[in-house]
Amino acid sequence: ESLEKTLSQTKRQLSEREQQLVEKSGELLALQKEADSMRADFSLLRNQFLTERKKAEKQVASLKEALKIQRSQLEKNLLVSTCCRGSL
Repeated sequence: ESLEKTLSQTKRQLSEREQQLVEKSGELLALQKEADSMRADFSLLRNQFLTERKKAEKQVASLKEALKIQRSQLEKNLLVSTCCRGSL
């Protein structure tokens, strides 16, 4: 009878432990899904950042080129006005 009682108690403990493991397994699965989702979000944000950075770099290059052209034009105008004023 004592052996049966011990066996029954051990079975019950084993069953409880199994239930806890099933619950923990479910929690772990949920956390893994959450981590996957966060990784996907991070990847999307990273790609958006890289795209925006490329766009900004192109804009900066374009503005630098426009400034160079404008400066060149102003220098040319200055030379022409200086040259013409000197000959008058």
